[in-house]
Amino acid sequence: MPEKLTKSVFDWEHFTLYLAGPMEHSQDSGVGWRDIWTEKLVQIGINSNRIYNPCKKPFNASFNLNDEARIIRECREKEDWQKLDEMMGQIMHTDLRLVDKSDLVLVNMPRIGEDNLIRQIEKEATIAHDCLMSFENLMKKYMQLRVPAYGTIHEIVVAHWQRKPIFMVWEDTGLSDCSAWLMKLIGYKNIFSNIDSLITHLKSISKGDSQFNAKQWLLVN
Repeated sequence: MPEKLTKSVFDWEHFTLYLAGPMEHSQDSGVGWRDIWTEKLVQIGINSNRIYNPCKKPFNASFNLNDEARIIRECREKEDWQKLDEMMGQIMHTDLRLVDKSDLVLVNMPRIGEDNLIRQIEKEATIAHDCLMSFENLMKKYMQLRVPAYGTIHEIVVAHWQRKPIFMVWEDTGLSDCSAWLMKLIGYKNIFSNIDSLITHLKSISKGDSQFNAKQWLLVN
């Protein structure tokens, strides 16, 4: 479907955003980067109450959905698959409902890597140098991988079906090695290597300096 490009000056007063990205397999359950993104989004005029953060769900629930990573881990340890299935049903319903209610969906696809991991290995290692170097090379390759994000893919597909604008940070490398399938779903012009580039682009759109696809952006009064 061809794009219908336009420009318009607007503010963010009426826009609601959803922050999609991995949680279950992230070291901090995806809390840290969402807090950073929220702060940056507020700085360009987006209302913090209109930023839907699945780590801080704005719904009442029969249990603390914000602690879902711990609950999932405990279910796996106990092999309580029925409880896990029931809980995931609630989580999926809640998070997908937040996608439903959002005007924009922002996605983060972070890498596994830890900046100081190799440095720490070098400091503490007592193995032979050649073995250390081999291990480092393996770890560097491992850290290039993305955090598993199966639920995030589901959210992207739902947002795509609903014709919502989707923007994604493919951490560090951007388009150069981004999934071609996701690139088609989201649109290659909406993929960035870091949050600052994405924020700059959103700011440019709202100021009328950049075009946007009028078939996806629905500006409400």
